[in-house]
Amino acid sequence: MTRPTATLDEANRYFETRPRATAWFQTEAGERENALRFASLTLDAACRFTDDAYELDADGQRVWRERVIAALCEQALWTLTQDGSGRDAIRALGIAQATVAGASVRFDGSAANDDELAPRAKRLLAGCAVFTSQELADGTISSTPLAL
Repeated sequence: MTRPTATLDEANRYFETRPRATAWFQTEAGERENALRFASLTLDAACRFTDDAYELDADGQRVWRERVIAALCEQALWTLTQDGSGRDAIRALGIAQATVAGASVRFDGSAANDDELAPRAKRLLAGCAVFTSQELADGTISSTPLAL
């Protein structure tokens, strides 16, 4: 099955029933559509969906469960509301610790992937998706202090 997608109308209906969704409706429609497309790509890259992510419709076709579509919408809103600060960029790279004087740095690959996902989306996907960072045997890369 393809990655989860939602139309702008579907997302608008979702956010009409969600508390504190003002930021969604204050954003131009074109930007909301872009956020939905980007959220779809992000979830597809970050997750391996299990059979619990789907259900059968009246015609026997597999369709995404409501909570997967809700996670997609939450990811889109989260994308729109991130401030783009340097701290977010560093966390997205997976830099968990850095020391200047001792020249040590620790990268955590699992943190990089997780920081790209909205917390509500992660909760909604629990039980119907495996996050790719959780599949890594050891998502940590460490460096030793440099000898000067």
